[in-house]
Amino acid sequence: NSVSGLHEEPPLILGLGGFSPSELSSNLLPVWSLQDSLQKHKECHHLFADVPVTSAPVLAVYVQELDWEQCIAGRALELQRLQEFGCYEWVPLSEAQGHKIWPMRWVESDKGGFVRSRLVVQEIAWGNPLDDLFAGTPGMEVVRYLLHLLACNSRLKCLLGDVSVAFLHADADEVMYLRPPPDLAREGYCWASKKAINGRRKAPQFWQDHFAWVADQVGFQRSKINPCVYFNKQEEIYMLIHGDDIMAVGEDHKLQQIKLKFEELLLIKIPPFMGTSSADAKSGTF
Repeated sequence: NSVSGLHEEPPLILGLGGFSPSELSSNLLPVWSLQDSLQKHKECHHLFADVPVTSAPVLAVYVQELDWEQCIAGRALELQRLQEFGCYEWVPLSEAQGHKIWPMRWVESDKGGFVRSRLVVQEIAWGNPLDDLFAGTPGMEVVRYLLHLLACNSRLKCLLGDVSVAFLHADADEVMYLRPPPDLAREGYCWASKKAINGRRKAPQFWQDHFAWVADQVGFQRSKINPCVYFNKQEEIYMLIHGDDIMAVGEDHKLQQIKLKFEELLLIKIPPFMGTSSADAKSGTF
């Protein structure tokens, strides 16, 4: 293939679950021996190092084969994003001496027409509990209140935004040393990263802190009661964030200005605004 560092064989998604035979669709192939599957696709073994391998039948083990061309495209895009956001640099293993080198792996899913590939850190809490991992989510009452404002005032519009690779926008509070998967590895080297790469236990918290900074640059204040709620008193715009999804309610021309500012600071997709007039969009995803 034309992308350096990618496997030549299509990956498989293996999973365990209580599926009945009728629930296994044509692209979910039943495999009754996990041992046979892992031997056939050795490249998957490192993904399931903590799964006990047995030759006995395993109920409802399934394998989903992904389109390899789509995997190549997905992995290439993920590596491009990691480089664009300056997520890592190659350093000799000697620099990481005395530090934990965390493994990484590909996590991929079929999104219908394309494969989403994410390079994920396997930072597992082996006897190392952390008390400062909080990353809040807004309650449904906040969403209902914003929709209430929208429904009661025809001048108001609703902005919905989806931040792409949200975690990669955020800086971490310390350097983490990472061992990329075999298809990307370099002998004698590892990655040093000070970004909130997927899989870091504090990544959601780092992202929320970064978004708070972005919101401040755009002119919002953060609620002291709910850390996922923001408001701009002067422009009368109310906003909440849930993970990497943004919802804001305000007047059209004011939201247009907010949209431009967000697009300068974030890699974000913002569809046409929702509203109650005939020209407005009537549906959206949040």
